[in-house]
Amino acid sequence: ADLVAKVAGDLLHDNVWFVRAQAARTLGELKKPELASAIVPLLSDAQWWVRQAAKDALQALGSSAAPSIIQALDSPDRFARNSAAEVLQNTGILHSLVIRVARAPQADAADLKLLQKIYIASGETLVAAALRDVPETQQQELWRLLRKPESLQHRDTTRSDTARSDTSHLLNAQAIFPPGFGAGGPFRPEVRRPKIGDDFRPGM
Repeated sequence: ADLVAKVAGDLLHDNVWFVRAQAARTLGELKKPELASAIVPLLSDAQWWVRQAAKDALQALGSSAAPSIIQALDSPDRFARNSAAEVLQNTGILHSLVIRVARAPQADAADLKLLQKIYIASGETLVAAALRDVPETQQQELWRLLRKPESLQHRDTTRSDTARSDTSHLLNAQAIFPPGFGAGGPFRPEVRRPKIGDDFRPGM
């Protein structure tokens, strides 16, 4: 397994996008949380397939990979931040965080700051879903804290240079984006997912 991890880790930097994607998936299948830090940079890859593979791999590693996933919330790439927030939701970390903060919003500033980062990265949709098990009065207080002007001052509506160049690339390939991307945010392109048989070649 260590040899597989080393080889796959080296292939994360391959020039061919589908090699990078498969390397990420392989690392995810190894179930070694310490590999998460090597996978996270691919959330900003120029290819949607690679970004999706990295996201799937991180989800496969589970909540034990949380430290590396949380670091991606500070990425300059909006796609990476959004994907990291979704991984935190899909691994149950966001739900646990919301419950802790809702019960004692002033008790742990670090928890509240992390929740604010997730909110900024993904919009209201993910947090709203996690709040379903929280009493209404606690929901209102939590929304008040998240929507405070100082909490939103770093919220941006632009994407990184990587993301912008990626958009140009994807428009040439019929604008392939992950389903539901941009929920709660200002960027909501008309898109479709790739289908079997699409002529999707590296460098298109």
